[in-house]
Amino acid sequence: MQAIPANKELPLTSIPHLLRSVDLDYSLEKYGFRKLRTALEGVPGINIFEYGDFTPPLYKCILSPVAIPSTDKDTKIAHEVYSPESLSFPEKGKGYTSLFKRHKNQSSDEVFAFFHWKDHWDEPFEKISSMAEDERWGFPSDEDPFFILKTYLNSTFMRCQEQEKIVFSSDGNYACFNSGLLTTDGHDILMHFNKTNSTAENRTAWLFSGPITTLSFEFNSFEKIPLLATFLDNYQDFIFSPEYSTEIDYMHILTHNKERLPLSLQNGGHQLLKHALSGAVENTKKRCFRNHRFCIPHWFNNKIQFLFPLSFSEEGKIDVILVAVPDHVQKSYQMKTILTNRMAYINARVISNMNTEWINEAFSE
Repeated sequence: MQAIPANKELPLTSIPHLLRSVDLDYSLEKYGFRKLRTALEGVPGINIFEYGDFTPPLYKCILSPVAIPSTDKDTKIAHEVYSPESLSFPEKGKGYTSLFKRHKNQSSDEVFAFFHWKDHWDEPFEKISSMAEDERWGFPSDEDPFFILKTYLNSTFMRCQEQEKIVFSSDGNYACFNSGLLTTDGHDILMHFNKTNSTAENRTAWLFSGPITTLSFEFNSFEKIPLLATFLDNYQDFIFSPEYSTEIDYMHILTHNKERLPLSLQNGGHQLLKHALSGAVENTKKRCFRNHRFCIPHWFNNKIQFLFPLSFSEEGKIDVILVAVPDHVQKSYQMKTILTNRMAYINARVISNMNTEWINEAFSE
């Protein structure tokens, strides 16, 4: 637990944890983020404001200790929570930190749902995969055949939570969000959850009941269709701009990422490697002028970056992938780190299905 003083900006998504931490009878499933926001806006001393450039907008609030009586239930709840000089919430509290348990010792308070299985752990993900359009969800060298799918679903859930796109039934017993995947018939695949009634300390609040579509009987519990998670309003920002300048952090790359370079280059001196990197970057930029989709966008740290592939051979095989972070004010890309093909594919799949030849080389690892 961590004390949060008054007059500190907090994302609205962290407020449910604040409410629960003081043992109030608050249910996000019952009131929802919009009703919560309305309640807070009615309390003197609490300012709600938009931040970022998102659709729908995201909100933060500034806490201020006040003591104004109220008879409205929602406003009274908000008033009682925000009156103290300081409040507590889980240290990682910006809503749930993952869709399902990512590791054995992860606290259930951080996890949205338990994924029930009967014979083996991958059963829920196997069912989702079989319902979706055909796609490879694991690397050949991995024991986990759904590693990519699990990472994708978790990232999609986190974005839906941030954008308030998780839909709850009117009675608060069911929840769903849009997975972003399609069935072979072109229907949206929704992740469906049942509210758990167990008060056991190690139980999550929700239980994954399976993938559904809007045609499924289970969808009758909901009044609206959950929207897709979005990453940018302007789709032009998904296109790499080869006319931008490039700023390469040679010192960081050649000091901390040298082992990710081809073996034939790893024993080279600093100046040799610097020239090799510079030449490979210029060659990739030439390709980008001819194919604007050659550099693939990926989602990392809540922003769009680009995967910038480099080849050091005459055959044109992609050897390493730089991360290009855009600075649209300076019209430049900063390049500070190298990703492996695997890392690149996993990050890029969060945004879209991969059909670019070089990124599919990740499956050869």
